[in-house]
Amino acid sequence: MDIQELLSQIGLKLSKLHDPKKNIDETLGYVGKYLNVSRVYIFEDDELRLMTSNTYEWCNKGIKPEKGNLQNIPYSIIPSYKKVLEMDKIILADDIKNLPKDLYDILKPQNIKSILIFPLTKNDTMNGFIGFDICDRFHHWTKKEIDLAKILSGIYSNFLERIKITKRYESNVKNYHSFLETIQDMIIIGTAEEGKILYANQASIDALGYSLEELKTMKIIDVHPEEDQADAQNIIAEMLEGKRNTCPLSLKRKDGSQIPVETRAWIGNWEDQPCIFGISRDVTERHRAEKILEKSRKKAEILRIVACSASKFEDYQKLLDNVLDQTTKLLDIDGGGIYIINQKNKIFAELVAKKNVDELFEREVRIVDVHKKPYDLIFVEKKPLFLENYEKLHPRIAKEYNIKAVASIPIIAENDVIGAVNVFQYHKYYFDDFEKDLLETIGIEIGNFVSRALYKNELLLMNEKLEDRIIARTRELEKLTEKLKTEIRNRTLAEIKYQNLFESVGEGICQVDEKEQITVANDAANKIFAMDNNDLVGKSLYEFVDEEGKEIIDQQIKHRKMGITSNYELMISGADKKEKIIDVTVSPRFDEDRYIGTISIFRDITDKKIAENMAKELELQMFTHSKMASLGKIATGIAHEINQPLTYINTVIQTLIEDFELDEIDPESSLKRLENCEYQVQRIVKIISHLRTFGRVDDNILEKIDVTETFENSLLILYQKIKLRNIVLQKDLEKKLPKVKANSIKLEQVFINLLQNAIDALEYNIDEPKIIVSIKKQKNEKIEINIIDNGPGIPEEIQRHLFDPFWTTKEVGKGTGLGLSIVYGIIDSFSGQTECISTPGEGTNFRISLPIENGQIEKTKK
Repeated sequence: MDIQELLSQIGLKLSKLHDPKKNIDETLGYVGKYLNVSRVYIFEDDELRLMTSNTYEWCNKGIKPEKGNLQNIPYSIIPSYKKVLEMDKIILADDIKNLPKDLYDILKPQNIKSILIFPLTKNDTMNGFIGFDICDRFHHWTKKEIDLAKILSGIYSNFLERIKITKRYESNVKNYHSFLETIQDMIIIGTAEEGKILYANQASIDALGYSLEELKTMKIIDVHPEEDQADAQNIIAEMLEGKRNTCPLSLKRKDGSQIPVETRAWIGNWEDQPCIFGISRDVTERHRAEKILEKSRKKAEILRIVACSASKFEDYQKLLDNVLDQTTKLLDIDGGGIYIINQKNKIFAELVAKKNVDELFEREVRIVDVHKKPYDLIFVEKKPLFLENYEKLHPRIAKEYNIKAVASIPIIAENDVIGAVNVFQYHKYYFDDFEKDLLETIGIEIGNFVSRALYKNELLLMNEKLEDRIIARTRELEKLTEKLKTEIRNRTLAEIKYQNLFESVGEGICQVDEKEQITVANDAANKIFAMDNNDLVGKSLYEFVDEEGKEIIDQQIKHRKMGITSNYELMISGADKKEKIIDVTVSPRFDEDRYIGTISIFRDITDKKIAENMAKELELQMFTHSKMASLGKIATGIAHEINQPLTYINTVIQTLIEDFELDEIDPESSLKRLENCEYQVQRIVKIISHLRTFGRVDDNILEKIDVTETFENSLLILYQKIKLRNIVLQKDLEKKLPKVKANSIKLEQVFINLLQNAIDALEYNIDEPKIIVSIKKQKNEKIEINIIDNGPGIPEEIQRHLFDPFWTTKEVGKGTGLGLSIVYGIIDSFSGQTECISTPGEGTNFRISLPIENGQIEKTKK
């Protein structure tokens, strides 16, 4: 077995992570047998790098293992190990007697005669070492053996780092699962393509009534009511495109009942595949509170309308007309009228005010008999009448006048019915409970003021009976005073209920005046800002933010003074000095046309932002893992690329030594050979430097880059592998191409993945294997990249799945199924397109187009 074959076998074994201990032990055996040594072993340092332990060991026949005796060895008892290896030097001894005393003392009991040790480093930090012992003889270590040991130290350093990354990834996923189970909101995760449910937290299971197994047989859209599913599909799509923030549609329980929720959705990764994340908050209590507040507001508005009308219009008819007009507008009612009972005969009620009443219909209903059904229910029994689905009760009238629902509410004054408010709907078949309650309130309030108007008319007719007028007026005032006291008591009770509701809301709510000072704050708001005893009152939001936050607030103030409701995020530092991210919703308040402040709602979304950052970190680790997998797969070619110049340098040095010993030095020829050696050294340095750059953890920086230069960099890694496979590489690269906005490391990963796929395709029996790479500017202001091979091509049924994650046609262990998925994702993040053009038997072309960057690029981290 030669070195190339040895390294190839090691690379193949270490490209698999499913059983790392077994793979390392087997490869150490390959190395030990190849070098004919007694032991080959690996030591790994602890997290603080103060102690080291023998974690892997291979022993030749007849050699006693030492792994069990060499655990948690403090570097303090072998300082020479630490000092020499941290300087990236090696420990080399043909005879261990020549080593420092602390090394000799620990090696002698192991019957070691000769030793060779290399450090295991990653990112210029030593994490352990690899060693080779010979116990049965003294041995002179050759340059070839030392070079091989150095290459092996790099290979094992990378593999051990991959193992650590994988373990951290698995730990992060487990922690993420645990975190989601603690959240009280409902969280459902489904596949990005079909929306098939993959995960639901306990809050979702409890709320919806399904088991996790049942949910996994459903799609996300299935938890919405059937009548809302089409709207839900569209709304979710808009949220994922960033066009809207929330979905207000309800969720459906297993028993068919519905939960009012507010849902947010985003795209992320779950179990190594793109998924839809949805988080839904039960807003039942919020809706109930909003309805109570809206009901209170409209009741107050009705009182204001009636009171203003009574004070503004002395004319009885104008008062009723205005009350009816304002009421129908406030309640969004299509039309109606007010009936007043004839005070002389008490038998008939006459239509005295109307709004949107057809003339023909008015003739039919202008006068009604108060004792005739169904009017007796209103005028005699003093009960409201709601005729919904009116066409079933009176089909002729409903059809002729397009009436769908009618409501009649008695107007009561001093416990007597004096008239009725009659309203109807053209656009719907019912009145909801909220509307019914408000209509009854209208009847009561109109009764109060209409009765006053009626009394006033009567008093004017009784000018001659002054004493009776004074008595009647006094009685009226006494009754009105008592009603006012009752009204005050009722309003006080309503305010207490409103205050209790205000304090029970989960979100922080503040009332802010026009000077941006907080005038009212609930307990939730005080907790968000870490304030005690309602100390938030009197403060300004400016006091809790930095300069950047103040600029955001200033911009939002401009919007709210224009009457625009706004929603934005803000970083605050509360009284406890802890930073939080809050979601702010601001609704402006106006007194007529004058801006008087806002109602602001605050939600602490710090934990949500942390979860989003964790998801991004997992995505970056997956991309880094893919890069490391690519490097492992092409390790043989890289080793050959480095070994060639090293062999040349070694030959030149040996020749110069022989010339020197024979005193046959030719200065001019020797100088030329040394210059060639220097060129080969620079070539090795360039390859290693580029490997370090390519292998680093990427930070997603976008900048203007040269596509051709990035492609040539990828050839530093892959060219030797292409050459070893006897593949002809034909390049058609246009000169002086415009630059594109991208990330050079990620684009290089794209080239490596596609070239590697082409190389794999050409493993079949191809007489003249060829890869053609074309990079040119197109008329549509895009750079087009074509990577073409003359392999066997790809069947059409396979092409449909090429860019799906984890889908591969390669044998187990030879492909992860992530390569083309990552290629597609990277190019998409650069606003580019990726497509595959392939005909079985004629080869395959992967075509990429990237937009040309014409403007200034500001380097940013996504």
